[in-house]
Amino acid sequence: MLFSIVYFFSFLLFFVVVVLDCSQSKADIVFLLDSSGSVGEDNFVFLTSFIGDLISDFNIGPEFVQVGLVTYQTNVTNRFDLNRYGTKEEVLNATKQVPYSGGWTNTDLGLNHTLWHSFAEDHGARPFTTQLLLVFTDGGSNHPSSTRLVADDVKGSGVTIISVGVESGVDSPELFAIASREEYVFRATSFTDLETIKYSLENIICKIISSVGSNPQTTTTSYNPPTLQFPVMSPGNSIVMAPLPTSTETLTPTADGTDTSPAMTSTDISSSLVNTSTYTADTVSTDPETTVSPSGLPTSDGQTTPTTTRQSPSTSDNHTGRCV
Repeated sequence: MLFSIVYFFSFLLFFVVVVLDCSQSKADIVFLLDSSGSVGEDNFVFLTSFIGDLISDFNIGPEFVQVGLVTYQTNVTNRFDLNRYGTKEEVLNATKQVPYSGGWTNTDLGLNHTLWHSFAEDHGARPFTTQLLLVFTDGGSNHPSSTRLVADDVKGSGVTIISVGVESGVDSPELFAIASREEYVFRATSFTDLETIKYSLENIICKIISSVGSNPQTTTTSYNPPTLQFPVMSPGNSIVMAPLPTSTETLTPTADGTDTSPAMTSTDISSSLVNTSTYTADTVSTDPETTVSPSGLPTSDGQTTPTTTRQSPSTSDNHTGRCV
């Protein structure tokens, strides 16, 4: 009995020390949350509550940990950028207010958005700072091949990815393909059981954000983004694929790979595809400023997604109309 009590308090003290050890760490952390139809509104509330619990244990502020949050389903919605809120209280309040959407599981689009928007300096990412992405999902993505390749793009840019799968419908090989390392993959049996992985997840986060180099140097690398295809409606009301042209750019990352090239805005992910104003396969978010949709889809202000000259990376994939 005495041994059990000593073990318990030793275990508790270990995690307290871990949190304290990284209390002065500087990091940019983005949460990418699955808001697809299979999650459900009640479970999504459990998820955002869990994210709030995680955030509460870190030192939030412009000189310490910054937090951004993105949700994905059929579309991608940028809920708030890394530099939007400067205090823990503001971040926690914003997290509680994130609404549930429902739709497809377009994990690849969510990953793509974090690469070109969330971790861009124009949206709060800081140079010479550890960049960490936590991806939460309850199932496999609708575009598995694209998801894996875009995840590689994100990791190639210097961002560390932790993947968290919830419930039994998760695609385990995909979780491992998304994560930067095997030990960065977590599983929870249900959304109500997320608390069971909290301390081990915090431990990994703390180790990651405490390990940044003290004097990184800038290097240059060549980067060739693949082609991202979006499902659009043809005149005959059938779903067809419209690819975006590929492009080759030279990026200037930091020593940890952080891209310091010009940032893309949330509308830059789309390009000049055919007009899809009659597209009925998804529901466009009500936030015109932060929602990314396939090109040509009308936003809530009645305007279609504008044409841009810079293209986003992803890959061609055998897209299906599965809604989960």
